[in-house]
Amino acid sequence: MPSTTWSVGLVNCKTGKYLTGEKFGLKVVANAASLKANQMWTLEVEGKTASLLSPHRRFLSATDKGVISADKEEAGVSEKFELVQEESGHYAFKSAHGYFFGGQDDQLSCFNKKKDLDHLWILHLAMHPHVCLRNEQRKTYARLGGGELRLKADVPFGPESAVLLDFDKESGKYSLQASNAKYLSSNGSLVDGRQPAAQFVLELHGTAVAFRDSEGKYLAGVGPDATMKSRRPKVDKDERFFLEDSQPQVSIIARSNGKRVSCAVRGQEVSASVMTDDEISGDQIFQFEINPDTKKVALRTSKKTYISSASATLLANAESADESCLYEVEWHNGYITLKTANGRLVSTKPNGTLVSNAGGDADMEVTQFIVTLVNRPVIVFRGSFGFVSKKGAASTVLECNRSSYDAFTLEASAGKYHLIGPNGKSWSMDDAKKTFSITGESKAKFEIEIQTPSRLLLKAENGKYVKGESNGMLSASGESIDKNTLWEY
Repeated sequence: MPSTTWSVGLVNCKTGKYLTGEKFGLKVVANAASLKANQMWTLEVEGKTASLLSPHRRFLSATDKGVISADKEEAGVSEKFELVQEESGHYAFKSAHGYFFGGQDDQLSCFNKKKDLDHLWILHLAMHPHVCLRNEQRKTYARLGGGELRLKADVPFGPESAVLLDFDKESGKYSLQASNAKYLSSNGSLVDGRQPAAQFVLELHGTAVAFRDSEGKYLAGVGPDATMKSRRPKVDKDERFFLEDSQPQVSIIARSNGKRVSCAVRGQEVSASVMTDDEISGDQIFQFEINPDTKKVALRTSKKTYISSASATLLANAESADESCLYEVEWHNGYITLKTANGRLVSTKPNGTLVSNAGGDADMEVTQFIVTLVNRPVIVFRGSFGFVSKKGAASTVLECNRSSYDAFTLEASAGKYHLIGPNGKSWSMDDAKKTFSITGESKAKFEIEIQTPSRLLLKAENGKYVKGESNGMLSASGESIDKNTLWEY
């Protein structure tokens, strides 16, 4: 049986602290309040057997005397555990010598025959919470429609296909938040807040997961609309879901005529022909697929084709992203230019048709476009030091080293963005300190520059990038693109 790997944090059920792999001495403790780099373990599962690889690429090991270490480069008998999931959703690790792993703080061992509370662990997936949910049986994606989450989308396109996988550390359970900020309940309705009926135990099933409600039933697609709701107390293909990264999707507006780019029919010319006050349809949304090595971008349509510059006129007819479908993107204060493989710029003709024959001296009006991120109506930022969130429940100051996140509403207009906090107030920037709070006193504007499939830059009105620091300070002070100015979204 092939093994499956998951990036996880492990929370001790008694203390609420995360299992930590220390770099100095490769020690193992459970004393961290939040999930950061030293708390991210790789869980390798093969059937019911599991091994834990530390953040420093060493395996957790348990001797027959119960001594714990994390200094082995390969997984032998002592590095393999039986993975046991309780009805509560908590996990236990039973060594090859028949003992359970656990304890508190720096007093960890694997010499207990009973699964006491401090020998049980909550599994916290270390992935970014924005995902697309694909059902194994139907091979379709969850999408908001008719006030429900329905497994009806062949391709996860548009804001309605974005789902927030919301983890509650206290209960160890997960909730599914739709793009309208409401939570999926076990009866299929969407409700306000993380109510008990909207919390589920997440179970690992190979490369898939299943969601179990408080009555022991699992989420599946039910009825002619494939509405997601709890159905039966067993797991088969209908109840298994794959968690896929939610790649950036954008709408594109030509600067020259102010109209939205569309590819309404397969093989048809790509043109800027739709008024921006019209509702955005799938033909006006493009997946922004960034090659991590070359940084070039392919634009994928909702019909699974790519926009090609093989001919002078751009066509949405390529079955795969060959060289003619790759564009070099440059960001210009809220606008972008697209340079083709032959070094020419994409431009907009007077009739709206997009062509790829402009030289470097062409008028900026015809070669620049506004790109708007459309599949993050609610957005979560994670940086090098943690999530962006309020400093405390009663605070409005934003920090970047938090263990839990705040979800912000993203409002876009003409290439600029406002960020609205959970309290309904916008991000404001302190003119002197360049730090941020959610007071709404001044409605800060930002530009977004998408850099990788999962990371972006936020540029403030002062021309600086939003930067995070280890002490939690979040400020518009970044001069360059680095780990402190890149935000996972």
